[in-house]
Amino acid sequence: MSYEDDQNENLRRCPTCRSMISVMATRCKHCGEKVSRPKSEEERFSIQDLGGVSQETYKMSDSVIGALEAFRTEELNSPNIADEFHTPTSGGSSRDGMKLDAEHKALADAVTSTPQERARRQAFLRPAQRQDDTLRNAVLVLGGIGLAIVVIFGGVKLKQHFTRGAVVSGPVRINNALIWLNDGRHTKLEALEEAVRALEYGATPENERIAETVRDAVEAEIRALLSAAPWERDNMSQASAIANRAGRVDADRRMADLRREVQREVAAFKMVLTRVDEDAGTALFTINNPYYSGEKTQTVEVGGLLADRFIIRSIRGTHVDFTDSQVMDSMDSPRRLSIRVLDPVRGVN
Repeated sequence: MSYEDDQNENLRRCPTCRSMISVMATRCKHCGEKVSRPKSEEERFSIQDLGGVSQETYKMSDSVIGALEAFRTEELNSPNIADEFHTPTSGGSSRDGMKLDAEHKALADAVTSTPQERARRQAFLRPAQRQDDTLRNAVLVLGGIGLAIVVIFGGVKLKQHFTRGAVVSGPVRINNALIWLNDGRHTKLEALEEAVRALEYGATPENERIAETVRDAVEAEIRALLSAAPWERDNMSQASAIANRAGRVDADRRMADLRREVQREVAAFKMVLTRVDEDAGTALFTINNPYYSGEKTQTVEVGGLLADRFIIRSIRGTHVDFTDSQVMDSMDSPRRLSIRVLDPVRGVN
């Protein structure tokens, strides 16, 4: 490279030693440090370079606007124009004159008003228009909702009117409750479940009759367990289990009442013999029945009444014999029971 080319070459300073080097150099010839190439200049593009088209907007000068405004004022104050737009013609009406006046004013405003003035006028009128549109939409929505309610309610009433007393067609479900009740392979609770399912499918008089028959059978089984002689705690537990399940399966009030009755009967035998005084001929009981409202601790003697139900027959040693005044055995005698100190009640043959 000649001296003249070196003088004409673009130079820059080394960022390390600050000596002048070529702009294209990658290493400083003075200090030997590597330098990066200079970043390219930011490129700027015009609208034409990007393929766009420039557009000019014409704006009226103040002198032109003033001339148009003067012409508008002169025309509005002219007697001929006032008579033409404010005085009704023969056979016309004042309403037509007002309409022409409004049209003329709108035309004059469109000619003489600047875009800024027209924009301010539209902005002033737009809230009132939006309010009217909102009110109109609200009325339409409320009217549509009311119409829908009337249609739905009327359709339901019409359906009830035309289907009243009609026989519902479709597949017939066979009610097997009575068969299961007597075939020996199903329990009475299973028969009750079948009867309830048939009622849910179709509450016909026949299904109602079958359900009542099965309820009678379930109640009879529970009462037989409660009144069995001799008294057994297992029978009470089984009766309670059947009544609880029947109450869950069948929402009939009869099953609910039977369930509460079983709970009270089972609780009647919740008692503890705490002490026996054989010399005095008395026994001390603690009643744990939550449904009993009398004294929870009772001292009784032979012939006395315990918990308003049980009659004391004998007191000897460490146990007491008594009978149940509300339940009779097969010999039509009160059911016999016995209890030892701190032991549960047991039945006696």
